[in-house]
Amino acid sequence: MTPMPSTETHETAAARTARQKRDAADRAREHRERQRSEMEALRARVAELEPLVARVAELEALVTHAEVDCLVVAGLARAIARAPGHRPEAPVAGSVQVPAILDQCGKAGRAAGGDYASCAHAAGVRIQAAVNQFAPRARAA
Repeated sequence: MTPMPSTETHETAAARTARQKRDAADRAREHRERQRSEMEALRARVAELEPLVARVAELEALVTHAEVDCLVVAGLARAIARAPGHRPEAPVAGSVQVPAILDQCGKAGRAAGGDYASCAHAAGVRIQAAVNQFAPRARAA
């Protein structure tokens, strides 16, 4: 005689389907909870980093100014060294034309791996800003 399966050891198809649905729903809920907690952790991390991002943006502007200042100094030094009246013992004696300075700024930038025209333009803008900053203001009449 074949033993009859008992309902205690074997589940019916309907019960198995219901259990599988509950298990799938539990897994989906756990997955959503994990994703939600990960998202909250990421939001908290972004909130921590926002002040640093703002500070980096400030420092990037300073670095750009410093790079252009280095171009100006390099261009000025190169232009003075190539000036007709250059004397090593008094390198600032005599006069150097601004176009010669800008040309040397562009060449210094190109030697550093940059674009000649953009380096010369950046140096010219920086020199112009410095002149505007330190030039005496005309008195109001």
